[in-house]
Amino acid sequence: MSARTDYSPLQRFLLLKEKVLRRKRIEGIYVLEAAEVPLPAKHGAPQQNFIRSFASQFGFSEPHIGEREWMGAEAFRDDARRSIIESLAGGAEIGHSRWDVPPNEAEVLADEFLSLFADEARFFCSSPPAAGTQPFAPLDRPDSYEYIYGGGCIAIDPQIAAIFWMLDND
Repeated sequence: MSARTDYSPLQRFLLLKEKVLRRKRIEGIYVLEAAEVPLPAKHGAPQQNFIRSFASQFGFSEPHIGEREWMGAEAFRDDARRSIIESLAGGAEIGHSRWDVPPNEAEVLADEFLSLFADEARFFCSSPPAAGTQPFAPLDRPDSYEYIYGGGCIAIDPQIAAIFWMLDND
């Protein structure tokens, strides 16, 4: 089913969130949040400040996630897709005996998420940390240390900012 184009990106995100939440993690949770980008924060430094402020509400904040972590996490759209699919699917890569979400379903959900964003969107995704940095993850969540694996993406364009993240145990 294709995304409804007469809905706003935020409305489409909420429909996607419902679909994702129907797929229970084996031993984990989803962090699925979104907000409309306010007029003053559509581009440049105000947009950067907005995404960081938005993400900090969900654990992506100082002292763990600073400038170097944000810079190291920025990714291309294709990399964002791969990160979401791998994190959604889970499976043997994270010590599970079966898929959390079958890979073909994970691809559909990842594509639906990415379709919310314009070509100029920016993506910040899980990846191995660079030397001297923390992993890009919601480390300031009160429950963050209950999970041993996490991954996903944060995205922003002039219309919407959103987090699509999974936290898991094995």
